[in-house]
Amino acid sequence: MRVQVPPVALERSKAGFGVSRLPSGAVDTNDWYALLAPLFLSLLAIEAWIAHLQGKRVFVFADTVSNLACGLGQILLGIFTGAFILGLYDWFGGRFAIMHWPKGSPVAWVLAFLLTDLCYYCFHRGSHRVTLFWAIHEVHHQSEELNLSVALRQTWFSDFTSLFFYWPLPFLGIPREAFFVAVACLSVYQSMQHTRVVRGL
Repeated sequence: MRVQVPPVALERSKAGFGVSRLPSGAVDTNDWYALLAPLFLSLLAIEAWIAHLQGKRVFVFADTVSNLACGLGQILLGIFTGAFILGLYDWFGGRFAIMHWPKGSPVAWVLAFLLTDLCYYCFHRGSHRVTLFWAIHEVHHQSEELNLSVALRQTWFSDFTSLFFYWPLPFLGIPREAFFVAVACLSVYQSMQHTRVVRGL
């Protein structure tokens, strides 16, 4: 069975990050991570400053470097795998979708955020329950500290294992743009959970 990758996705693969050459719908979460990198580094600096004021030690140099290296590796791998994942989403939706929403339908966008959150919950729970998925996911839990940099400590292959859990979205006809915006927002929210300097998170 052959997966046909859309021309825009192939252009993305050839162009690397190439955000300026692509419409917003062709930007996946790895590109968002790259675009948000300056903001994230600023948040790390703010977290370190607040921790210092609170008298907490939340950063260890070697541990932080390891976390950032894992995140960088995931982004770099995404340059080469992004076109495949984008193409697979479009192919699966085009072939098996049971619903088709009008362009810009608010219902599709609301469903995108609700289903993305639900599918992520199933994905994360499965990553802790299923031995094979845990073997891939456990790198995220190997840090000795809890700070924002741990949010980047992700396995390089999480995009592939998540495919087993996110398929309901293209199946229900959720537009690719809505799905990736929802995933990007969820990723930012989840990143904010990895800190000890803000109570209640």
